[in-house]
Amino acid sequence: MQIQRVLAPSLREALQRARRLHGEDAIVISQELSANGVTLAVARRTPPAPRVVEIVRDPKVAQQDRASSEVAARLRRHGASDAFVEEVLAGIAAERSEDRHALDVAADVLGAAFGTVKLPRARGRARVLALVGNSGVGKTTTIAKLAMRLVRANRRVELTTFDAERPGAVEQLRAWADVLGTPFEVARTGDELLSASITTADLVLVDTCGRRDRDVELLERMRRACLAIGTEMETYVVLSAGAARAATRTSIEAWSALNPTAAVVTRLDETREITPTLEIARESGLPIAFFSDGPDVHTNLQRAASENFGDLCLRGRLA
Repeated sequence: MQIQRVLAPSLREALQRARRLHGEDAIVISQELSANGVTLAVARRTPPAPRVVEIVRDPKVAQQDRASSEVAARLRRHGASDAFVEEVLAGIAAERSEDRHALDVAADVLGAAFGTVKLPRARGRARVLALVGNSGVGKTTTIAKLAMRLVRANRRVELTTFDAERPGAVEQLRAWADVLGTPFEVARTGDELLSASITTADLVLVDTCGRRDRDVELLERMRRACLAIGTEMETYVVLSAGAARAATRTSIEAWSALNPTAAVVTRLDETREITPTLEIARESGLPIAFFSDGPDVHTNLQRAASENFGDLCLRGRLA
């Protein structure tokens, strides 16, 4: 306790001065009269200890926060960028529900974040679908898988390749054409779509060689040939799930002159960090058409669906 002395001509003035100098809580311990007036001994009260307030959190809110942290950890584990993690967490917060776990809400948010596209059906005349992408991403195998799926669905398919410079790739696709009982053609100029194929096939699948300088020129010729006979042509870009962000972005940019309408994501079985490829496809405005998750031509191709994205981004694999 700290004691101060206050001198004034009268007791009243001394008390007023004490309150003014030391506050309303000042305590008068003693007083002395003298020829000069009144002297007060004044003590200031010790300030009370700061009050500790214990914050009691709602257990449900705490549980939801832990679940959201788990979602963020899973997304980062599978390669998601910080910006994408924040976007997903904001979506969870907007859709938060006491009776649903954050992982379930996150799966819905992820399903809505990415677009998908279905392979269009023929409308009386064959459609042409070309797969482009860097060499080694799995274009030829994906064409074989897609052809297998279509033949099983009683669709009439023809296989075509630009990759005449690689006899092994040509023979691989020719062998699958023989197995499936579908016509096969090696296209060297880009405009040799046989009129018989156009009138008898539902879909012509075109394999490319992975060289931008050659593929773009040949596909532009093929596009003009399709326009001349009233046939629709689309291009899908094939992306490897394990590629680095920069490589995926460069690949998409390399084929942008062909205006691809969708992407096929391959090699899902070779990585658990799949989210970067999905993010970049989304940034580029490309919906996903198919996922390929293994070498088996009979089973390892799935049509993209909204529920796939929760599995891929949160678990690193297809269910």
